[in-house]
Amino acid sequence: MRFALLGPALVSFIVLGAAACGGGEEASPTPSSTASATASPTAAATTPPATGELTLDISGVSPSAIHVGDTVTVTFVTRAGAFIGLQVIDAEGNTVGQQMVTAGSDGKALYDFVAQGAPGSWLISAAAGATIDDLLRLQASPVPGPNTVDRTIEVQ
Repeated sequence: MRFALLGPALVSFIVLGAAACGGGEEASPTPSSTASATASPTAAATTPPATGELTLDISGVSPSAIHVGDTVTVTFVTRAGAFIGLQVIDAEGNTVGQQMVTAGSDGKALYDFVAQGAPGSWLISAAAGATIDDLLRLQASPVPGPNTVDRTIEVQ
């Protein structure tokens, strides 16, 4: 598992995003015209997630044939209200997208990005936590488990 790739950059992003949040507002996306994140449907960041084991999976990536310049949608499935920190790395090891999203009441979250980078095998690496602190703990000691997921996609 290559979750360790998320590294200090995502920790800084999560900390800055959490600091920018106040009164239950969601963090603003990283300024970029090529990425957006959506919870489906929206759940307030202050709503505690349901109890039970926290798992994370990528239930879909579309389109199925990805070309440089395409808009790609990644669908995550986890526990309702969970926080998901994610990073997309292109074939040359460059970070294409980095975001934190919150799962909606149905446990789904969407992340859209434009595939701008080197063609080849790209990595989507993500982790879910019941709180932002959970994500920070995963960064300090990345341990593969049911709340982390990596997916390789091919970009032509």
